[in-house]
Formats: sequence, C-alpha cells, structure tokens
Amino acid sequence: MKELFEKHSRPIMFYLEIEKEDPYGLGRTSKKYQTYITKNAIVNDIDYARIAYKLPGLQVEEAKEIIIEKTALSIFLNSKKIIIDGKEFSSWKDNTNKVRYKDLGEFISAYIYRRN
Repeated sequence: MKELFEKHSRPIMFYLEIEKEDPYGLGRTSKKYQTYITKNAIVNDIDYARIAYKLPGLQVEEAKEIIIEKTALSIFLNSKKIIIDGKEFSSWKDNTNKVRYKDLGEFISAYIYRRN
C-alpha cells in the first residue's frame, strides 16, 4: 500500500472550524477556519451509477473515495470542508451524524461528496 501512495498520492486540504465565544457575553460566536494539508492521499472518482449504492439517500453532483493515513483521522473527522482540485466536498455522515469511514490498518477509506 505504501508503494501505491508513493506513485498516486495527491494533496488534500481540510478546513477545520473553530468557534469562539463572545468574551463580553452578548451571545455572538465567531467562526474561523484553520487549514490542514495532507500530501499523501489517494483520490478515486465514484461513477454516477455507484453513487446511489455507496451513498444512499443523497442527491449529489460528484462523489469521491479518499484513502488517507490513519494519523490524519482526527483531522478528517473534525473537518467541515475538504478541498480537492479547487472543489469543495463534504464527508458522508450517517443518521446519527457520525462520519463514516473504513479502517484499512494503517490507512482509512472514506466517501466524500459535492452537492448540486
């Protein structure tokens, strides 16, 4: 698997959302995005016929499968946006609002999508 990463890896940018409470107690929160870039990720396109099977219940424009190292799992789980080639994607969540992924030993595989 490491040889596959050396040959076919692409960079992915994760946006982590940080909320700050108002120090004066007026109830306002500010949102700030912090970026994290991983250079070792394999990105595969999911064709339209398989989207309904892989991502049930979603109407999406484009979907991809990403494989990243397990060290970036917490960053992936806490990311609000994922940018690949200038396009914004979201991670697939189930009914309990948990991000779904597969454990592949040293790596994880997850589905991301972009809505219409």
